Amino acid sequence: MLALPVLTEKVIPLARIVPGPNPRRYFSTEALEDLTNSIRSRGILQRIIVRPMASSDEFEIVAGERRYRAAVAAWGPDHEIVVNVGDYTDEQALLVSIEENEQRENPSETEQADGALRLLEMLNGDRGETARRLGWPRSKFDRRIALTKLLPTVKTALDERRIMLGHAELLAAVAPDKQEKALASIVDNDLSVARTRELLARLTHSLADAKFDRTECQTCPFNSASQRALFATCVDDGLCTNPTCYETKVQQFNMLEEARLKEEAERKKTAEPKPTPQKTPAPAAPRTVAPAAADTVSAPAKPSAEAAPSEIAPAHSAPDTTPVADESSSEPDAAPAGSEPVDADHLAKFREQIIRKSRETRENTWRKATSQSVMTSDDVEMANSVILLAAFQGDLQEIRDGVLSSRAAKFVGEGFDEAGRPDRLVMISKLDEPARKRALKAIATAYAQKTTRFENVATIAGFYGTDLCDHWSVTAEFLKGYTKTEIRFIAIELGVAEHVGPKVFAKMCGGKVSEFIEALLNIPGFDWARRVPSAMSLTGTASLPSAA
Repeated sequence: MLALPVLTEKVIPLARIVPGPNPRRYFSTEALEDLTNSIRSRGILQRIIVRPMASSDEFEIVAGERRYRAAVAAWGPDHEIVVNVGDYTDEQALLVSIEENEQRENPSETEQADGALRLLEMLNGDRGETARRLGWPRSKFDRRIALTKLLPTVKTALDERRIMLGHAELLAAVAPDKQEKALASIVDNDLSVARTRELLARLTHSLADAKFDRTECQTCPFNSASQRALFATCVDDGLCTNPTCYETKVQQFNMLEEARLKEEAERKKTAEPKPTPQKTPAPAAPRTVAPAAADTVSAPAKPSAEAAPSEIAPAHSAPDTTPVADESSSEPDAAPAGSEPVDADHLAKFREQIIRKSRETRENTWRKATSQSVMTSDDVEMANSVILLAAFQGDLQEIRDGVLSSRAAKFVGEGFDEAGRPDRLVMISKLDEPARKRALKAIATAYAQKTTRFENVATIAGFYGTDLCDHWSVTAEFLKGYTKTEIRFIAIELGVAEHVGPKVFAKMCGGKVSEFIEALLNIPGFDWARRVPSAMSLTGTASLPSAA
């Protein structure tokens, strides 16, 4: 049972009331007109619930946005009404709003989905706890969350009932870049759910026939098996509904297979035994024949019937001296060493694993660098903009309790912790400009550190122009997180092979991982400063080195 705050009555003008965390996007015009006429003649039969806003003298709606809209239409913004006021937390306000929507005029499924997603983010991604607080079966919760993958235009179409839930469930399994076109076809041609399902099935690929590694496909939202587990409406089981991704994986598999066959052929060629050279017998001395006449000359010597094998056998290439990775290494087939051209197709095999291994380090490093950018910046308006962004996105609650309150006295003054709310507000209002700037920067910094979504960090980093080179550089500890082959690719990307030359680089690659790392970080004349692997970039997209 959700614990709610005690409510008090208050008379306020409609102009001081603002919409709150209501997940509802669509309000039926006809139904709203009926409610407006009812309120004009009989008044508001059930009071609107609001909560005070800390930043102004306005009140935010917790429950009753439709009644508020109808009241403004019926009486105008200056009319005063009686409301129930409660000190709701963000989580309580969102839960009450979702519950009221379900008990009154049924919201669309995508509105429920968006509300559930917001609560899920508040609860740090705990799906079980989120479903429990919503009072939903886990199956319903998972179905609604799956609908959050729909484009806004598709959500609006379902809100306005221009498409049915079955259409939306089918489109949830379609890649975002294809949803817009599919929606237009459904609406323009008035396609039924069954006909839509039939047409979408033609765009799929059978995963059973795929030769590439299908491990990622098992949990992919574009695997029709995932959709079948969620929705009653879906295409047949075992199909990929994202043709672009499928074809990309096929191309990558073909390139890797071609590279593998090429390497295998090279290894076989290198492993062929070389013929043992034989001694060349001394040629027989030509016999001297007495001349029959004075003008007769001796015939030239004929070559021996047993010519040396080295004179008739085709020449063989010199043995391959390319270093081979440690046999104890568990890494995949190594790419060519630095003494050979680097095959970009072959490097594609390692791209995803480099990105995956770098993700946690990349996000933590950028989070720290961005926080430092905010704190050290002299532009307090930028910090203010970050705080406003967090407030408008509903993300300020991600600054956990205690992060700022434990240091509030430092920014505001002694006695702040013991003061009541009214006194605290007075103390804050009397802060001088330097203290206000420090406080605003502290709030923005805390948000950059604590926001759960990395895209928020990336947005702030871009806003401040954060340069990772000012806060981080390649170290031995960083490189130890990768296999030798992955380290080799990083070194090639950052210009090591080009600096030392292919022969020296090949020799560096031949040792143990620890020796390779030590050699990389102690190259004479090579400056590691301002060299950041693309896997550590803000977007985290590992690039492939060009041919060395």
